[in-house]
Amino acid sequence: MLKFLLTQNLADEVTDVVSDNVIQVSNEAKFVFLNENLGFAVNTGEIYLDNRKTGLYITNDSGKTFTSSNFKYTNENVDYISLESMPYYENNVLKIKCSVYQVNSNKDEYENKDLTFISNDNGLNWNLENN
Repeated sequence: MLKFLLTQNLADEVTDVVSDNVIQVSNEAKFVFLNENLGFAVNTGEIYLDNRKTGLYITNDSGKTFTSSNFKYTNENVDYISLESMPYYENNVLKIKCSVYQVNSNKDEYENKDLTFISNDNGLNWNLENN
């Protein structure tokens, strides 16, 4: 459950807002807290493999500080991973659904490939799930 203060401008009355859902503050930016301390923020929804842009941030202190998450993935046919979901728990394993748009195996068309990453350190590092 997430609780935050909402106001339109400094002259407005401040309103408490409580949510169990993802908070979307723009077309790209989203926030979710999985418990009182562990939360994630997405700014663009893209993780660039050359680390020029970070797309997923993590907090372990209720949002006081945020750190960039690291994705361990190599594919010479793609520049970035698209985040398809916010992090979530499945059977006590922290996961996130992603995808890449890449050249198909015949090398004659492009295709979307779904990926699922897991984290064993509360979202700091993400590794491709073995299917």
